[in-house]
Amino acid sequence: MLWLAGVLSGTLMGMIFVAHFSVVFALHPPIVVKSRPPESTLVPLITLMTFLALLIWVGLGAVGALAFDAAHTRASMSAPGTPSVLYSLGVVGVAAIAAVPLLLIGHGRGRHILVELVLFVGVFGWLIPTLATAR
Repeated sequence: MLWLAGVLSGTLMGMIFVAHFSVVFALHPPIVVKSRPPESTLVPLITLMTFLALLIWVGLGAVGALAFDAAHTRASMSAPGTPSVLYSLGVVGVAAIAAVPLLLIGHGRGRHILVELVLFVGVFGWLIPTLATAR
């Protein structure tokens, strides 16, 4: 059941990420995309990037589930809303550490990056532990 919690949560985060990234990319295309010749197509590249993003998020979900299991086994301190305070604090810490470089390279996309990080904390910090401990 543990691996399933990670894979499902990773898939959910991957779908959210791809959808959100697609909207941002369509509304604010990078200069490289704007300057390309009109007859060129980005469909193969976009398809590959979408597939890789989903695979990466599924893998991160599986790793997150294993990390939850390790944290829950070592320190089973729970709080309302989370079965493992240690794991949830770890997820918040990872998001906080990731926020700094992402916001620096985000160039005016700070609001979108923060939305993704909040969703990451929700999916990985709450959903994985909830699904992994569900009976």
